[in-house]
Amino acid sequence: MVIRPVLTPGLVLVLGSLLAAPALAGGIVGDKHPHPDDRALVHRGTVIPCDPPRATVALAAGDEIAFADTTTGAGAVPSYGCRAWDESGPEHVYRLELATDLVVDAWLDGNAIDHDLILLDACDSDACLTQQNTEFSAWLSAGSYILVVDGYEGAAGAYTLNLSAREPGLPTAVCTGPDTVDLGTLQGGASLDDSGSLFDRPDLVSVWDCAVTATRGGERWYRVTLPADDQTYDDGTDVGTMRLDLVAAATSPGLDLALWIFDGCGLDATCLAFVDVNPAGGSEELRLLNDESTPLTVYVGVDCTAPPDSLEAGRFTLTTGGTVAVERRSLGDIRSLFR
Repeated sequence: MVIRPVLTPGLVLVLGSLLAAPALAGGIVGDKHPHPDDRALVHRGTVIPCDPPRATVALAAGDEIAFADTTTGAGAVPSYGCRAWDESGPEHVYRLELATDLVVDAWLDGNAIDHDLILLDACDSDACLTQQNTEFSAWLSAGSYILVVDGYEGAAGAYTLNLSAREPGLPTAVCTGPDTVDLGTLQGGASLDDSGSLFDRPDLVSVWDCAVTATRGGERWYRVTLPADDQTYDDGTDVGTMRLDLVAAATSPGLDLALWIFDGCGLDATCLAFVDVNPAGGSEELRLLNDESTPLTVYVGVDCTAPPDSLEAGRFTLTTGGTVAVERRSLGDIRSLFR
């Protein structure tokens, strides 16, 4: 199976056919700071005051934990090795203990004070794994990690830190469960549309090696089969590539959608594509091609960056444009058409 770029205006394709499953302690995504520090900041490694931590958290799959606290006083760590941000505010340090590999989501509610989140694998500012403004999602191997809530440009005050954890990989329920909508095999010219809400949906995936943003909302999953590429001209030129167009559109101005495509479930599942390029209230689009001689079954997830707070706020529509046979000729054949 190959996902090929299709140069159609307004249509976005994220290449993913060569991507492997996420490396543990990798696949970390988050959000950028809205006000990057433009001043020249010379970072120097600093020992982080880890002992005693604000809390030591033994995380396990299924945990959802919140810490409401307030930073005060002077900061001990002016910057971190991940980004050239001024983190001169006071720090609160949390130690995360993972007995098994986990996907960990961390986020700050509100954040009007402008705290940042920094994840490290040691009590040293150069041991930085990620540094984000409000949130991050990370696929982490078993071990001990340091999570710091720090103040951007000296910020200090109240915050709420949220942590959730789940087992890594795409759950088998996506591929075999009754909640996945089976769109069947989309024949040439056919199209199937669906609509629904992401409110109160389970969050089964928020980070993978293909993702460029964290998607902490719940998903709606679909099973789609593309017909085999088995049509050729008499001269052997292949014209049978099957194309599937996907368009997910938000019907609420506050819903920020994303689209996933996986080839299966479990730890070895491959993310074929991911897209999240448009702002809240917009739509996300992908185009998938099957140029193999066997049918291709994929699992499409309609996701969102943050959970909607009501049924109406989470509404979306998914349009699956009909699969069509796409002519694929050699470059020489194409040039001959213009002689």
